[in-house]
Amino acid sequence: MPRWFVACSRTAASKVLKSFGFSLVWVSLTSSTLAQPPSTPEQRRQASAAFTQAVAARAGGDHVSAASLFETADQLAPSEQALGNALQSHRAIHTPNHDARAATLAVRLANRYASNPRMVQFSQRTISELSPTLSRIVVQCNECEIEVDNLLSSDKDFFLIPGEHVFVAHWSQERRDSRTLTTTANHTETLHFTEPELPPTPHVQDAGLSQANLIQSQIPDASVLVVASDASISNDSSQQTIDHHNPPTQPTVEQPWGYIPPAVTGVFLGLTALSAALLIWSGVDTLAGVNAYEANPTTQGLADGQGRELRTNIFIGTTAGVGALTGVFAVLTRWRNPRPRVEIAPNATGFSGVEPGIQFRGRF
Repeated sequence: MPRWFVACSRTAASKVLKSFGFSLVWVSLTSSTLAQPPSTPEQRRQASAAFTQAVAARAGGDHVSAASLFETADQLAPSEQALGNALQSHRAIHTPNHDARAATLAVRLANRYASNPRMVQFSQRTISELSPTLSRIVVQCNECEIEVDNLLSSDKDFFLIPGEHVFVAHWSQERRDSRTLTTTANHTETLHFTEPELPPTPHVQDAGLSQANLIQSQIPDASVLVVASDASISNDSSQQTIDHHNPPTQPTVEQPWGYIPPAVTGVFLGLTALSAALLIWSGVDTLAGVNAYEANPTTQGLADGQGRELRTNIFIGTTAGVGALTGVFAVLTRWRNPRPRVEIAPNATGFSGVEPGIQFRGRF
């Protein structure tokens, strides 16, 4: 990660610490949990950018954007810092919907970091303060996706505003189970959803018989077919029996390897060189932005540096992709005509006064 990016993140975080008094220690978004797979380096980079934007949004009083960005950072790279700050931002908005979301995040925080007494205590205190005006829903199902009021929920234990709500459990192959429930404040409802059975699949043998019957119905009456006997064949070698329903197959001609003309590969070679040149220019420009930011660290400088870094990453991906395609095209390109292949095979004709010879067959 560039030094100017880390330095700017610390500068923005220190402003928030002075404004709100939060004891936030931002090191990195690399905390992993047992419930989720480890995040990739690209996800951690995106999470770091989202966290920095959330800090800046909360410093400007935009708690709605801050809450959304903190949740995005936690989804990309789960961490107690991102999740805890998302909870605090929702609470700072002071609306029933955001209070319900804050209580839901408190449940998630307690479940994910159950071995951390400080996180558990903080979550329990938040739930006890908000739950008297909210309804708590606990869903029990077998590997289902829950939809609440036409919105998918990633939690099975969550809070809602009291009132009428529609819950739908989804499984594979468009199987579902739904119900409508009127919830009340300071009350917990447990919903049990039963997974419907899979639809029956057609029997393989029955399907084969049906296909055979369909084919037989399309064949004309066998009585009109004339088959020559062995005697007729032996008496008249010039007579042949032709099956019009199964005509003789034509010999296949082996195609030469590679169908891409050299001009196409040449174009992609040019594109690869152009993309590599742009990548070098962008990298040099990004390094120049680092020096400019260290000399005069400003918010505009941070945004400009992030833009340059994103542009360089895009050029890296573009150059790698075009280069990979160029390599594939280079392998498949027919650079020159293949050499003629000569096959030597014995003469298969019977003896009729001509001595057996050798046939030469070539392809050009």
